[in-house]
Amino acid sequence: MPIWAFFAHGERVECDKPVQISLSEEPSGFNAECERLHVFAHGESPDDCIRQLHEQVIYFFNSYSALSEDQVSGLARELRFIYIEHFRAAAVRRH
Repeated sequence: MPIWAFFAHGERVECDKPVQISLSEEPSGFNAECERLHVFAHGESPDDCIRQLHEQVIYFFNSYSALSEDQVSGLARELRFIYIEHFRAAAVRRH
C-alpha cells in the first residue's frame, strides 16, 4: 500500500514519491513494514499498526534531519539521505 504523507503527534511529513508499506496478518496481530526505511510496526489492528508506523517515520525524519553528514555512516548515512532528499515537513491541515 502506498503512503504519501505521515501524521503523528500534530506533525505531518510528506514524501515526493509514495512509500510502499507491506501489511500482513499474523496470529498475534498485524505487521506493517517498509524495507526501504527500515521501519516495522506490530499492532492489534491494521489501523493501530499503521499509526505506529506513522509515528516511527515522523520520529526518524526528525532524528535524521537533525544530524549532519559527518555524524552518520553506513546505513544511517543512507537513511539520512532518504529522509532529507525525499521527505519534508508540512503544515497539518485542519478541517
